[in-house]
Amino acid sequence: TILLAYLVHSNIGIIPRAAATAHQQENAPSSIKAVIQHLTPDRIEKLETAISALMRGQQLHASVSFLNALEDTILVHWVHPDTNEEVVVSDRIHPGSVEIQQTHPGHKFVVYDTDRKIRKEFVVGAGYGEEQQFR
Repeated sequence: TILLAYLVHSNIGIIPRAAATAHQQENAPSSIKAVIQHLTPDRIEKLETAISALMRGQQLHASVSFLNALEDTILVHWVHPDTNEEVVVSDRIHPGSVEIQQTHPGHKFVVYDTDRKIRKEFVVGAGYGEEQQFR
């Protein structure tokens, strides 16, 4: 519905198709009009970035870099959004080093020192196609 609303907002004709009744209701003109009023310039820009990347066959992701500003090696874990399970994505970032991860907006990471005495959480605020640095 969001993409359809963007297309209508951009004066691009659409012919939505759906077999399921629920999808037909989501694609109805009244539903599309309800979404259009929430298309802020920032959201439109994000949609245009995503559409452009998809049209070029590119993956959509946000890029985050972890800079180790400590005097000890750090470990980076991604936190699964449904289970809160911490999955190791980098087992060693040495002091002064940087590691880059491709991820999605809203993903959460936890960083530990090797003794697990220091723990810091990071939430990705960068949008698709954007970069963010964590220290």
